Amino acid sequence: ELKVEETYNDRVDFFGNPVVTKRNVKRFYQHFKVKEISEIRKTDHDKDGISIYLNHFNGLTLIPKSSLILRFPCGKKEDAGELYSKLECLRKNAIANIVKGSDHIDHDCKVFREEIDDNSETAQHSNCKDCGTFFNGKLQTGIKCITCNNGLFHKECFALIKDCEDDEYRKDEF
Repeated sequence: ELKVEETYNDRVDFFGNPVVTKRNVKRFYQHFKVKEISEIRKTDHDKDGISIYLNHFNGLTLIPKSSLILRFPCGKKEDAGELYSKLECLRKNAIANIVKGSDHIDHDCKVFREEIDDNSETAQHSNCKDCGTFFNGKLQTGIKCITCNNGLFHKECFALIKDCEDDEYRKDEF
């Protein structure tokens, strides 16, 4: 979509009005959800450069409004390869199923992601409801179990399959 962008110079005209330069700039307002991307494909063209296709399919039909092509010149081969790898990793993580352990078989859950604010006076680090340890890092990720009163869990703790002996061992441990 073309949008008119105004740039003010430090000059004024004869009447004291600021001098404004207008130009048309392409702005993209549409967003793409990583979960909806069906395929990420990289093609290497000798003359044109490299293209990365982010395609969304409904059955066998390509949906152009939900698809995107990123083009790189020949000199940016490494940048294109790195971006392709990161996008593919994001897509795989977005569509990954949540593995439910024995304590959460029929529970409703979703992936949570929270960033810790550096400017906050109090630490907002959350801890796992199962093992009690904190989520590490500035960007905390895990599983939020809605059935367990919005309890937060590490992915590994959420996926544990416990037997009776482990539960009694855990109770003695704490």
